[in-house]
Amino acid sequence: MLLISISLNLVILYFSFLRSLDWLSKMTLPAKSPSSCPSNSTDECATYIENKIEQQIENDIEEEIKEEIKKEHKEETKEEIEEEIKEGIEEEFEDEIKKAIEEEIKRQNEEEVEEEIKEELKEEIEEETEEENELQEQRNKRIKFTDESTDEETESETVEEVDGDISDAGNVKCSHPVVIKHLCSHCGEVVEEARSSVALKYIHKDLMVETSEIEKLRQESMKDLLKNKKLILVLDLDYTLLNSVRSDDLTFDEAYVLDYIDDKVDLNQTLFEIKKFNMLMKLRPFVHTFLKEANDLFEMYIYTMGDRSYADECANLLDPRGVYFPSRVICKSDSTTKDQKGLDVVIGSENLVIILDDTERVWQKHKENLILMKRYCFFADGGRHKSTCSESLSEEMDDEEESEGILASILDVLKQAHKLFFDPEIQIDLPTRDVRKILQLMKMEILQDCDIVFSNVFASKVWSREQPLWKFAESMGARCFNALTDSVTHVVANVPTTGRVKWAIENKKFVVTPQWIEVANYTWKRQKEEDYPVLDKNDDSVLDRIF
Repeated sequence: MLLISISLNLVILYFSFLRSLDWLSKMTLPAKSPSSCPSNSTDECATYIENKIEQQIENDIEEEIKEEIKKEHKEETKEEIEEEIKEGIEEEFEDEIKKAIEEEIKRQNEEEVEEEIKEELKEEIEEETEEENELQEQRNKRIKFTDESTDEETESETVEEVDGDISDAGNVKCSHPVVIKHLCSHCGEVVEEARSSVALKYIHKDLMVETSEIEKLRQESMKDLLKNKKLILVLDLDYTLLNSVRSDDLTFDEAYVLDYIDDKVDLNQTLFEIKKFNMLMKLRPFVHTFLKEANDLFEMYIYTMGDRSYADECANLLDPRGVYFPSRVICKSDSTTKDQKGLDVVIGSENLVIILDDTERVWQKHKENLILMKRYCFFADGGRHKSTCSESLSEEMDDEEESEGILASILDVLKQAHKLFFDPEIQIDLPTRDVRKILQLMKMEILQDCDIVFSNVFASKVWSREQPLWKFAESMGARCFNALTDSVTHVVANVPTTGRVKWAIENKKFVVTPQWIEVANYTWKRQKEEDYPVLDKNDDSVLDRIF
């Protein structure tokens, strides 16, 4: 741009110079002025003037060039300043835009989280109300049907409705057997009055089923179970399948187990830390194999006197894939009698049920179904249940044998009971067979032909026949006496110095400790008498060594 402007100015000045020369050639020069021309010659004066004009033109051109350069420089400086200002504004604007975008993203994230929470809450509400809405819809349809029927009939007529519902002047009384949240699951009627029903909360928290309907369900269940050659097994949790303790209640001698919680050496995964309960939980050895093999022969339930959250946590550890106990975990709040467990909440006929539990008193109505378990005391319980676990396996750095422990022994008993129940040679129809009678016969064979006398085992003022040891022996087929007779085969004692012990030794009778009966009762096997000798010193370790 600058070069073009200078070129144009040079062209203009050149033509002006030519015109000036032409004018000078035609004019008559005046007399020489000493101050204006140094020579008297006209030609020299013309040359002098021409030089002066050229010099003036060059000065003018140089000035114009400087002006143009200065002007151009100012324009460039202005453009640079404008560009810098523009860039500064753009950078500031970009920062503001970036900040605005970040705030918008943050806001959108918060909205998304809020939406997710709302969606989860909505789903929970929908799940809870879906069934109720369906029942209400059925109820509305039923009411509509009743109104239409009433309009068609005369006022004096009695309208007989389907499914046994009776309408009198438009008042409908529902008689269906299943109720959820005070609404009939069939017709949707509101059911306020009390019925002879059982709450099956472990299936649905608001489910109520009439006793008569439960009996029908049990009959249907029996058909399916017998068809698949299965019985029902109800399992206790604490001291039967596992043992738990609060972390704060660990004794000094048990504290070492904390080092093994995350130790990969524990390949069987039997020791767990339940942080939300601040508890440690130890599964009984052989429990995984036990559940796997029992599942082929039984439909299994969990029944615990613990609360719902604890029961579900234990079930997840024992059955993480939900194979063994789907919708069959019963807890304390599901029981219909305080401090008691009952088969009234189990969908199964009692003649098919076997119970494994370490506590007999909670099964007052179902002792014949019960196999009493030796308590699994891995932890000492911090002194909270000294009557339950006075000593602990963990304090002794010991545990039950995997393949020769209580669960392994009881699994053999269950297999034998199952085999006898479905024995094709028995001339009794399957539905009328009773596993309780089979258990009784099996147990009566353990100590049959044994006549027992106890020597200083019970306190002097107690009635011997009511003592657990006496009852254990009789339940296993033994006959117990208070006096010595020739038929006596065993004397049970704690010390070898009593008269009855000396009589037994003289007459070549067996002399055993009380543990001989206890172990037989828990394992359902007669033990070798020589493994339970009555020693000069108290020896309480025999039972523990066996397990």
